[in-house]
Amino acid sequence: MGLQDELELARKSILRAGWLAELPVSFTERFLALTSLRQLKKGEFAHHLGDGPGSFYGIVSGALIVLVPMVPQGVQHGHLSLPGHWFGVAAALTETNRHVALEAAIDTTLLTIPGQAVTALLADTPAFTRHILGLVLANQLIAIRTAADLLIQEPRDRLVARLLTLSGLKLGERASHSSCDLPLTQDQLAAMCCLSRNSVNRMLSELEHRGLVQQKYGMVHLSDRFELEATLN
Repeated sequence: MGLQDELELARKSILRAGWLAELPVSFTERFLALTSLRQLKKGEFAHHLGDGPGSFYGIVSGALIVLVPMVPQGVQHGHLSLPGHWFGVAAALTETNRHVALEAAIDTTLLTIPGQAVTALLADTPAFTRHILGLVLANQLIAIRTAADLLIQEPRDRLVARLLTLSGLKLGERASHSSCDLPLTQDQLAAMCCLSRNSVNRMLSELEHRGLVQQKYGMVHLSDRFELEATLN
């Protein structure tokens, strides 16, 4: 398969889920025509904290770990982005430096688009602005849900809430009877839950005994997100 064939396949694949999945063809065709392909190996960074704005990205396959700044210095594992998620739009369009770092949790395929290209597209067709703002809002809803998760005092409920949010649910969304793989180690998951690794290991084992999750090497499989969410009620 040639590079152009791979690019076209990636453009079709990313329409199956996430931000672009429900947008009109009049926008998605013109938007995706501006994209190019980028491959990341596990452990490589899409960008680091403080990098310049550049492009923004959509995940075709794989996953990216969001590393957030710590006070007073350093970074911490904060979130996981899965296929269909687009990120970096605010920095790219406002030409500000990156406020988070993004590291490939596993081998990952991205579509990238320069911020300048989107700015030109919106200048040509201002009505498309609402679609870009929809992406900004969607990412904000993920951030709000993450903050709400971390305010949960009971450790097991906090872990379950984080698993559901990490699986792609945004604020106000409910889980369906679907499964999901989260390519995270227990150390990374513990950091994302503000819990110790030992606590996460114990609680995951309890959830696994109930058939709600499966633990694999470097991976947590959510067997049924709806049933997992029901444990919070």
